[in-house]
Amino acid sequence: MTKNDINHVQHGWALLALRLPGIRALSGSAHHIAELCESYSLANLYLDKLHRERPNDPAVKEYEELRRGIEQEVSYYLPWFSRLAG
Repeated sequence: MTKNDINHVQHGWALLALRLPGIRALSGSAHHIAELCESYSLANLYLDKLHRERPNDPAVKEYEELRRGIEQEVSYYLPWFSRLAG
């Protein structure tokens, strides 16, 4: 499987569900944050590549911060998702 075969929205949602267990029951809400899920997927894939190929690159820290920022933004939306699902 190549990077082009990945559905980044689904991949990003799955990664976020691992990091933020509170969203697991709200999978029907993924379409509301599709862009965030896609960005999270792409950031994680690139961060993994940086860790393998250039672990001391300053971009590693930047992508880790980007990933945390996306996690915080998704966490901000969690109560909204809960109301939609409820």
